[in-house]
Formats: sequence, C-alpha cells, structure tokens
Amino acid sequence: MNRKILMASALLFLAAAFPVEAPASQAELPALYRKVSGSVVDISVYDRKGEELATGSGFFFGATNEIMTNYHVMEGAGSAEVRLADGRSVPAGVIIADDPDRDLLVFSLDTAESMGASLFPSDRKCEPGERVVVIGSPLGLGSTISDGIVSAVREETDSVKMIQITAPISSGSSGSPVVNGTGEVVGVATSSFDEGQNLNFAVPIEAGVKMASIKNPMKISDWSREAKNSGILSYQTGLGYLWAEEYEKAASFFEKAVKADPTDAEKQYYLGYSYFSVENYDGAAEALKASLAMKPDDPEALYTIGEVYYMQDEIEKALNSFRLAIKYSPQDHAGARFFLGVIYNEQKDREGAMSEYRKLKKLDSDLAADLLKQIRETSGSGTGTKKKPAARLIKFVTTDSEKED
Repeated sequence: MNRKILMASALLFLAAAFPVEAPASQAELPALYRKVSGSVVDISVYDRKGEELATGSGFFFGATNEIMTNYHVMEGAGSAEVRLADGRSVPAGVIIADDPDRDLLVFSLDTAESMGASLFPSDRKCEPGERVVVIGSPLGLGSTISDGIVSAVREETDSVKMIQITAPISSGSSGSPVVNGTGEVVGVATSSFDEGQNLNFAVPIEAGVKMASIKNPMKISDWSREAKNSGILSYQTGLGYLWAEEYEKAASFFEKAVKADPTDAEKQYYLGYSYFSVENYDGAAEALKASLAMKPDDPEALYTIGEVYYMQDEIEKALNSFRLAIKYSPQDHAGARFFLGVIYNEQKDREGAMSEYRKLKKLDSDLAADLLKQIRETSGSGTGTKKKPAARLIKFVTTDSEKED
C-alpha cells in the first residue's frame, strides 16, 4: 500500500508546474452557473417516522433521473425528497448504487418524466492550480455558487484519493458537483474542515463513474436497514485534522469512526497513527494491531507499529516490524531502513548500521545523511534519549459531529 499523509505545513501549490487550461474569469462564472445549476438539486432526508434527518445536495448524473450525492447524506433514511432547480419537488425512488468507503451514492427519482439533464464527467484528472466551481445548497439556500482552485490531490489510501479545494463547502453542500471551467464534473463535494481556509474536500468523479456502473437497485428503507454505519464523516473530519497536524482532535474523530466500523483497517490505522503522534503509545499499539489483524502485509501499519515498539523499548519487536515493512513494500521502505540503521547503531553494530546507510542512500539522501551523522556522532557507543526521528514524517504527495448535513 502506498499510503501518504499530506502534511499541512508542506502544502505545495504547483499550478506553474502543470499545463492546465486557463481558469474561468469572473465574467464567465454566470454562464457556467447557468449551464450547471439546472442539474443541481436539494435533498431532504427523512427518518422512518417522517421527521427531517438531514439535508444535502446532489446532481443529475448518468442515466435519466439518477442523482449522485454523498453516502453520508442518505445514511439512516426512511425516505427522501428532491427539490429541483425550478422549484418542483419529486420523491426519491430507489438506491441504485453506493460506495460507503468513498462516500458516494446514486439514487433514482420516483417519476417517469425526465426531470433534468445529466452532467458529464471530466475525461482527465484535475491538477493543483486548476480553477473549480461548486454549486450546491449551503444552509438550504438553494443553488449557490462558490469558486476556487484545486490546492492539492491527497492520497488517503492505496485506492482512494481526495481533491482539496479552496472553494467553500458549507453545511448542506455535501453531494454538490465540483466542476471545471467547461462545466464537466471533476469531483463530488464531501466535507470541509472549518479550522483551515483551504481544507475542503471532494471525491474524484472517476470513483463515482465506477460506482454508478455497478447497479444494485434497492428500496431506500431496505437499503437503510442493510447499510452499514460507515462513520465516513467522522473519518473525513479526522483526516482534515490529521493533515492540519491537530493530532488530538484527529484521534477524537477517528475514535468515532472506529466505533462505527471497527472492521475497517484504514480507520484503525489512522487512529493508531494519531495516538502515536500524541505519544499515546499503548493506544497506538492497540489500534495498529487491530489494523494489522485485518491487513497483516500493510507496510505503513508495520512501519508505524515499529516506531511504537521503538519508543516503548520493545526493540526486537521493532526490528521485526521494520523488516516486515521492507519486505511488503513494493519499492523498499526508506523510513524502515532508517530505523534499522538507528537501532543497529544503538546496539553498537556499526557494520549493520553502515549497511543500512548504503541501502538508504539510494532511497532517500536526506535520511541517509541523518543516519550517517548519528553513526559518526555515537560511533556505536550510546543510545541517548529516544525521540521521534524525522523519518516518520510521511512524504508529501502531489499527483498524481456525524450527520452535519
């Protein structure tokens, strides 16, 4: 798994490094709004007693009268009603497809009459610096437009990416289309982190295209009974705090996400990572062990639990974890190599430490220089005070409260 955490302090805005289309000017925004807004809808979700449970946004996408939105918007629904751009209201029909891990869902409208034009997905991935527009229903105010840029594309897991945008995503805007300058959908607005100006997130539309192609129609009430409580909103909020290096707050939301779905290895991993970051090593070990019980060959979980063991002076366990992280990493593992070298040096095994240095030099010259400095300073003669070495800062990647809505 090539899991990368984007550190907020290292955010890079790479518009100049990529050839992207010219951004829409302010004068073009009204035309873009007219082109897209007729396909955007407001969604009111009701529980089985008919009481309003949540509101959100969505948009026509794919087959006639099919609406794409967020999974968390529809969680717990007994029924739902859609208000169209022209003010008409139409009841939701059936759930067509869902993907709780990516927070996406498609449902149909309960009518034979065509209610709106479907938006088209972009045929290329968005890039940092690209201008985007969000049209949704913040605070139930109907179709509202906000614009900004793609500030980063963050890799959540080995298969899930999130687009970070500067265009605001307010309560009620979850499920809104994020479109480029030509009105093509590049993502689905999903969450925001209200303590950071740029921490608004969308799921890339290619995940929605893939999901929508696998149809499994089900009545909303039946779907709600069978759907798992994904804890996806807590998970996404936790990621926002994690990227902002607010580790205690991140842990509190990952705790909620794990409580909702303890069988998700990713949620357990990030809980363990957050605990480790605030030096709660016992909690970190417990969460990481749970993650590894489900994914025993996950190199990043192995690497992180190796760090935990190192800080707890469980050196043999640390060595074993780092070796397994290297074994299961597709292209070696610089962080694990670094720690092996540190431990060998502390054990006065200069030959072993230098061997790891030579291997590390091919992977990460900065870490190799740090390791060599430690070897030269100690000459294998002492351990000093343990601290979290720089190796644990996962590298920056460019590419490539539940029910708040």
